Amino acid sequence: MESDEVALVSLKQRVVERLPHGLKTMAVDSVWTMGFELTLLLSVTTSFILLGRELGTEGYGEYVGLFAITTPLSTVGSASMLAAMQYMFAEEKPVERVMSIFLSLTFAGGAVAAVVAVLLAEATLSSLSFVAIVAMSISEIIVFPMGRVVGAGVRALHGVPASVRVELAFIVARFALLLSVFAVTDLTILKVSVGWLLTNLAVLSWLLFRVLPKDHVHPRPVRVHARDLRMTGALGAPIFISDFQTNGDKVVLGAAGYRSELGLYGAAFRVVQMGMMPLRAMDIAVFHRFLQSDSSAFGQHTRRARNYSYASILVILPVAAGLWLFAPQLELVLGDEFAGSVEMMRWLVLWLPIRAISGAPMNGLLGLGRLGLRLVVLMVGAATAVSIYVLVIPGVGWEGAVLGTIVGELALVVGGWIALVWAQRKHDDRVRADAVGGAPKDDRPRGVATEARA
Repeated sequence: MESDEVALVSLKQRVVERLPHGLKTMAVDSVWTMGFELTLLLSVTTSFILLGRELGTEGYGEYVGLFAITTPLSTVGSASMLAAMQYMFAEEKPVERVMSIFLSLTFAGGAVAAVVAVLLAEATLSSLSFVAIVAMSISEIIVFPMGRVVGAGVRALHGVPASVRVELAFIVARFALLLSVFAVTDLTILKVSVGWLLTNLAVLSWLLFRVLPKDHVHPRPVRVHARDLRMTGALGAPIFISDFQTNGDKVVLGAAGYRSELGLYGAAFRVVQMGMMPLRAMDIAVFHRFLQSDSSAFGQHTRRARNYSYASILVILPVAAGLWLFAPQLELVLGDEFAGSVEMMRWLVLWLPIRAISGAPMNGLLGLGRLGLRLVVLMVGAATAVSIYVLVIPGVGWEGAVLGTIVGELALVVGGWIALVWAQRKHDDRVRADAVGGAPKDDRPRGVATEARA
């Protein structure tokens, strides 16, 4: 039996060794990414259940409201991470220099954003502890995003598995802290906020003073130049707008005084949001195809967007049906206090199929180099959703939040497809003109290729 096992291991090693290097790397990267997603799902699900049960509807509503404020304002960190990857992978700039630039930018920009978050939270969630607000703002807007920037540097030095381990370090440490607090005392937003801040600081310090020095990388504060700001702004604007639209309903619910409803709505939204995981996996798998463009092809990106939309619908409809059927069980998972989340969750499920077809035209516009037009469509969707939130939620509560979420996503679908069809037609007309020797001036924005790769 032992000899059979040895032979099997030997066979596996020979097969792996014979794989092309690129395929082997892709397989390893995929395994690590899948492990990360599963760990994240476990952490998010368990944290959701513990916090929901311990905090109750009103307490959980305050927690959701605080995160709804900090999430869009953490965009500077997400954009810095993407810009750092652009510099290191596309432009092959030195890791230490890139780390210094974008850690400095994340710290400075995050400090300003954290002050804004504190002021907003104080105005809309006045019952929350000031210390909790400050701790959560610093943790989520400055410290954790700086860790993600470091993760980008680690990826450039050692590949995807190493960067995944950096992300896992933060997730596992935060999760362990939550379980530890739950085991010894009652959970409160103050304890969670301060605990996560200290945990994130510990992991970030370990990365900066133990991990990076092993590669002779010693980031230091440096002056940030205009190009660095432009790059970060260009990458961050779509992220901010999207996060603003996604979280605006919760901010307005809290500001309008619907604290208990916010907890119920936040719980329902969290579960429905988990249903997006298959779509996120698909996005990762096919996103690069939208950036691979044949400049002489007709209708390429509209065709890709249409096919991707069909596939997304086929994937999301069973998920949506499953969540609709699961909705009554939410009361069993979180307790009787969350019985009101059932109806909210069933209405929010209607958002999923719409969300499934809103991303494809956005990717198509990116592939065509229409970054400005793409940003305009995103702004229209966000403005539609937020306008409904502000105008309707104060009078009717969570129904206005659901309405704004669905109508805002519909605006993205309609606006996105109109913009994509128009942009594709302009591209095709230019190709025809090129074919007959009368090519008009290329009307795409300059620097599209560089920005699209980012």
